[in-house]
Amino acid sequence: MSWKFLGYIISGRGISVDQDKIEAVKSWPIPKNITEVRGFHGLASFYRRFIKNFSAVASPITECMKKGEFKWTENAQQAFKMIKKLLCEAPILRLPNFNCLFKVECDANGIGVRAMLIKEKKPVAYFSEKLSGAKLSYST
Repeated sequence: MSWKFLGYIISGRGISVDQDKIEAVKSWPIPKNITEVRGFHGLASFYRRFIKNFSAVASPITECMKKGEFKWTENAQQAFKMIKKLLCEAPILRLPNFNCLFKVECDANGIGVRAMLIKEKKPVAYFSEKLSGAKLSYST
């Protein structure tokens, strides 16, 4: 038995993405302006916990939103395709059981940080963040 709840599917196996939302991502046309980029990025970001290294993968798309004028680059196109692919293959994440121990794997480099919360050798959630501004001044 499974339930749809706030864009997720919850079952005895864990938490998974809502396939209706994934269909929307799969059929999303190539963005033609900043508003369309923001729309896609917002929907994809909702499911960021299912994508390992989401910030790094989405970085070229994020760059398209920062500029004063819209410019869809080849890197942005590749990131767009990759996010669609990764969301279609998103894993089922384990439900947290606070009576068991968790394992945290983390990694940092000069441009970002990432982590994975694991229980019983299966992912519970992914986290990633691209560092910018003052955060780049701190040692990773």
